[in-house]
Amino acid sequence: MPAKRRSRTVPHHVEEGVPRSEELWDEPIASNGRHSDAELLHGAWLATRGRRQAEFLIAGNSLTAHFADGDIYMGTFTLGSCGYRGTMDVHIDEDPANHKARVALCIYEVEGDTLRWCSAAPGHPERPWTFNENDPLTLCLEFHREHSSRHRQPILTDARSDA
Repeated sequence: MPAKRRSRTVPHHVEEGVPRSEELWDEPIASNGRHSDAELLHGAWLATRGRRQAEFLIAGNSLTAHFADGDIYMGTFTLGSCGYRGTMDVHIDEDPANHKARVALCIYEVEGDTLRWCSAAPGHPERPWTFNENDPLTLCLEFHREHSSRHRQPILTDARSDA
């Protein structure tokens, strides 16, 4: 009687009972070197171009926008895309005006340490499709990433301290 053939799930060059190398690692498999947009947006950003001076702090899906005039907006966002450009829907949780619980429809592009961002007014039903700084219905800003190793002067000063 011929011997029964066993199916092998282990490559021929690996002995049975010896774990495969991928079974020994508890780290995630390395990516192809590309980061998701959420990872690229993470960090502190300082506006260097546009109608308003501002700082953005982005962590996870949370965004805080601190404007030089004292306005602070806080909320969460969801990302999407419209062809070659990223979209961001900012759900406003806290703000100095009457925008709480509204959504600001935005577009963005990240290239290295530069973020181009443009938002329609909170609650406006249409998303901007271009980075037009002269459009009075949108706020378009260009940001550069802040690195902790670089000392900078904050855009905001405490008006209450006269000392």
